[in-house]
Amino acid sequence: MKKFIKIFTIAVFMLSGMFATAQTCDFVQTGMDNGNDQDGGVVSVDLSCVPAGGTITNVVVNDFTSHYFSSTGGTTYCPSWYGWDILVNGAVVSAGVCGTDIEAYDFSANLPINSIDFQIHDNDGFNDHVFVDIDATITYDLAAGGGAGDCKLNCPGDKVIYLDAGECCWPAQYEARTMGDCATQYDTILQQPDGAGGFVDPFDPSGFPEYDPNTQAFPPDFTQEFTLNGPANTYGPSMFDLSNLPTQIFMECYDNSSTCSGNGDQAYWNYTMVNFVATTATTFEFDWTYHTEDFGGAFWDDFGYMKDGQWVLNDIYDPNGPNDQTGHFSIALAAGENITLYVRTKDFIGCGADVTLDTGEPPITDGIVLGEGPAIGDPICKGNTETVKLYLLEGGVKTDSCSFDLRVEEFQTPTSSLACNDHVPVSVDAD
Repeated sequence: MKKFIKIFTIAVFMLSGMFATAQTCDFVQTGMDNGNDQDGGVVSVDLSCVPAGGTITNVVVNDFTSHYFSSTGGTTYCPSWYGWDILVNGAVVSAGVCGTDIEAYDFSANLPINSIDFQIHDNDGFNDHVFVDIDATITYDLAAGGGAGDCKLNCPGDKVIYLDAGECCWPAQYEARTMGDCATQYDTILQQPDGAGGFVDPFDPSGFPEYDPNTQAFPPDFTQEFTLNGPANTYGPSMFDLSNLPTQIFMECYDNSSTCSGNGDQAYWNYTMVNFVATTATTFEFDWTYHTEDFGGAFWDDFGYMKDGQWVLNDIYDPNGPNDQTGHFSIALAAGENITLYVRTKDFIGCGADVTLDTGEPPITDGIVLGEGPAIGDPICKGNTETVKLYLLEGGVKTDSCSFDLRVEEFQTPTSSLACNDHVPVSVDAD
């Protein structure tokens, strides 16, 4: 029978159940526009993921990468062209540093922590435009039992599992639950569905500004989100239906007749477009359904995409195929890369094309969700340590998080001596 080992520190303390009150949450942001180095711009770690009543005990910057000129530009110009100052609570604690120095900095030496900022300084006398990627983990404590109005995630601590003789792997087993003043109490760990997980930020176009070729430069600025014939269109009704977000987006292009379905006869532009800009590296994918009633066939109403900031048309559908088509589209995007989807008429005759984009099962917006690490039942083999990170979602927003390690060993190492504050493995049968 498996032995589950909990790690305890010999000390005098009070426990609130079997769960720890230390928690973690994350701030991850890519392509933060810091402006020009001569302007002394500031980028910050957003600490708002720490719930009310939480006390920050440490911040670890896992990644701090500054890009020259664009969100994907060169990363080797610090400190020759510019440098950074680290500010905690508005005071400089380290000056003239670069990304590796920031990642190595011990923020726990500056408690209490109320704010963390990074200010750029010019080193070469030129206006260098810099974009920044930050990935930080914030550790905080919550008062035992929680505070009124708080809903928190209760997770186990680190665990060591010793395999029985002849076994090589262990199917991961762990649990978590909510505690405190929660609208709904959860004790089941869920997994987000495979695929894109819905048209959610940054792939939710409902608030995108409208590109106006009458007043703005052509081609458009592909580094910015926009629509054409979109929800914010000032020249006529929208050629989008977003009522089924986050699972579906409907797009239609120009119709030459009011007898056609939809609003296409009122479209101002022959293109209907939406431009997305990825904030992190991701795979953007969806199922699609295409329909046209053009008597000349699908060739005259095309459906495709543009990428990499170029006005270069790429077909998603088959222009020589039937008037009704279906398929699946998938493309890898790096942080800061764009993809523009379009449907357009080329002949301005008859009814244009209608396209429905569908991501299938909607994303989970409420409950305890596995963020990183093995799912329950996934094998962890001897000698390996896996970190599990869980999120508490409320209305699609991460309101709390926690992480813990699962380590699998072949056999138990006996303890021969004890000293104050030693970690003691205690064996407990699984049942």
